Amino acid sequence: MAVSARRIALKIKNAIDSKSGYSNLELRSQLAKTDLSSRDKALVTELVSGTLRRQGTIDWIITVFSNTPFDKLDLIIKNILRLAIYQIWFIDNIPDYAAINEAVEMVKTFSPNRAPFINGLLRAALRNKSSLPWPDRDEKPAEYISIKYSHPLWLVKRMLLDMGIEETEKVCRADNLRPQLTLRTNLLRIDRVSLIKKLKIKNIDARPGPYTQESIVIVGGSIADYGFDSGDFYLQNEASILAGTSLNAKAGEAIIELCAGPGGKTTHIGQLMRNQGEIFAVEINEKRLRLVMDNCERLGVKIVKPVLGDATRILDLPQADRILIDAPCSGLGVLSRRPDLRWQRREQDIGTLALIQDKLLNQAVSYIKNNGLIIYSVCTNTREETSDVIDKFIKSHRNFKIEKLSEISKKLGLSEKNQFIQTQTYIQGLDGMFVAALRKLS
Repeated sequence: MAVSARRIALKIKNAIDSKSGYSNLELRSQLAKTDLSSRDKALVTELVSGTLRRQGTIDWIITVFSNTPFDKLDLIIKNILRLAIYQIWFIDNIPDYAAINEAVEMVKTFSPNRAPFINGLLRAALRNKSSLPWPDRDEKPAEYISIKYSHPLWLVKRMLLDMGIEETEKVCRADNLRPQLTLRTNLLRIDRVSLIKKLKIKNIDARPGPYTQESIVIVGGSIADYGFDSGDFYLQNEASILAGTSLNAKAGEAIIELCAGPGGKTTHIGQLMRNQGEIFAVEINEKRLRLVMDNCERLGVKIVKPVLGDATRILDLPQADRILIDAPCSGLGVLSRRPDLRWQRREQDIGTLALIQDKLLNQAVSYIKNNGLIIYSVCTNTREETSDVIDKFIKSHRNFKIEKLSEISKKLGLSEKNQFIQTQTYIQGLDGMFVAALRKLS
């Protein structure tokens, strides 16, 4: 029932906030322990993910109507209010009175004396829903966008400097959209047309993705009804699929992937190579490396050799025809998919991550053959982690050149003159992904 769903959503939200956990992992773990229907599990996911996306706006609304300073409120009180306000403001098919009544009933379980406070604040917010005192867009654009579109102020200020108010607003608005679910067909086992037909039998509405030959966009139904263990697909956004495609790996080649966990791009490359050749999957985290091999087993990819190690240091690896660097990054291109990340990331992280990215590229030089190709990909759009990293590398490595990915650019509607690929959620409807190709000269 919806009541149980709301209480489980509160439990998950508290867990995410108290330990700065990943929302997707916490949702998966907690929902697996329940006997909720598919419909109620979907409601829990919507409440948790939606509240995280809109948390900046919601917290401002709480501040406007609270007679207690926001930072003095207990976490559980904040989250009861957040979940209720999300339902009132952003979900059309839940009656406002139901959201308020359930919030009041939930707080009675934890702190009965706070029930009048919860009830009064929510009813005041509801009465004034259409007359909130938003910051002036022209006079205070950073504050306006930060509050209206629920993004950290430091991030909005950076974006305004880089792209101006119109594009910043488009990016932030798109970050709050529910991300589309995309599958990568496992072509080692099934073709895309056949998989779409099998999905339809399970009442899952699906259509071909527009940019890659393997992708399928889920339009309706629950993919859980098909079964993840089938090995017929891997959940992967088309932008990520394009990063693997850009490597252009051939059957029989030696490939290295740095920072390979959890294995999405690894298994895609193995699929493109038709299980012929070798892929050395390097990952510093043992658990993530196990995930790589688990996914290889599930998808029938048999040419991957796991390497546990720090890719910023010299490792015992062979010379490779191609190298994919799936570098750790700020993740600011996937905020619609990772709603918790916008509140966990700090501005100083960007510089720290750029240093790691530099080291990964410099170490990759040791393993690449003459005329070999290095693909550098990150799911972000900050200048420091994208073009700056590549510019710095090219200046210090004169035996490399930037190779344009013209065919992929054309598919995405980008100029074929672009040196790099940069997807944007508000333009292509994909995750924000940066991809650069670096060719070692003979």
